[in-house]
Amino acid sequence: MIAIERSLSTAKHSNYEENRGIGPVLVIVQILIVACLIYILYYNIVFSDNIIYYCLATTAGSLWSTYVSFSFLAVVQVVAVIVLHLLKAVNRKNAVKLRENPNLGARYNVEENLRTITIVFPFCVMTCLFTSTFFVVLVCVVAFNRTLDPPMLFTLIDG
Repeated sequence: MIAIERSLSTAKHSNYEENRGIGPVLVIVQILIVACLIYILYYNIVFSDNIIYYCLATTAGSLWSTYVSFSFLAVVQVVAVIVLHLLKAVNRKNAVKLRENPNLGARYNVEENLRTITIVFPFCVMTCLFTSTFFVVLVCVVAFNRTLDPPMLFTLIDG
């Protein structure tokens, strides 16, 4: 969401501070995305008194729902890193162009974009690496779980 918000801020750098409705819209979009992912993961789960699932994402339902959900998250993370990298370059160019511009709001917004992206970028890269690594490990654990004894399987899933 930060990549989308910073994209809007970069595109509307001259009057971004006047757009008060962007924040609530992005929060609603984020809630809808999470709701869709939860639905994909758990739409065919039947909870009963007899079965206790250790890790619902890897033991219940279709494996494809797990793969789709985590693939989507990994792709979103990679796209966010690329977008933030491109936005940093665009905002640097905008900062050079706006140095002589009397519009203080636009200059402040571009500088704020650069500061925010510089602070957030390492976090996004690490989140992307974690999500991608987690997805690869999850796929391996699910693919090879028939060959693993239960204590080892639960250790890998929990770890």
